[in-house]
Amino acid sequence: FLEDVAYGTRRGLAETAAPLLTPALRLRCVRAILRCVSDSDAAARTASRPLLPAEVLTRLDQSDGLARFHRNDAQSATVVQHFRHTLQSMVQLCRERKVPLVFVQPPVNLADCPPFKTQFAVDAEQQRQVLELLQRARAEAA
Repeated sequence: FLEDVAYGTRRGLAETAAPLLTPALRLRCVRAILRCVSDSDAAARTASRPLLPAEVLTRLDQSDGLARFHRNDAQSATVVQHFRHTLQSMVQLCRERKVPLVFVQPPVNLADCPPFKTQFAVDAEQQRQVLELLQRARAEAA
């Protein structure tokens, strides 16, 4: 839910340009050029960067939050890619400065963690069949 805050206006561009830019961004020479360009105006970006509030108001905290949330696979892929890049940058900085770094992956129990919202991409009849099969499976498991 923080993607809108973190990516704001870049999200629309990322969704349309990603298929074209992703192959180019895999090339080291392209990334090096982008790094040089971004380093040159880093101070200006930092000075104009908006400060995030101390407390975040998530979509789910709003009265219509659940209704406003919709799955967006392209946006999710962009967020995952940016998160991966951020972690790799952290590792690189720590290696350069010989600072120990430990990543910890918390345990996850997805079996006992139902989704907070289900969005069906099927027609009403298929949706009815899925729900019926789910009820039958739960009854047999009990």
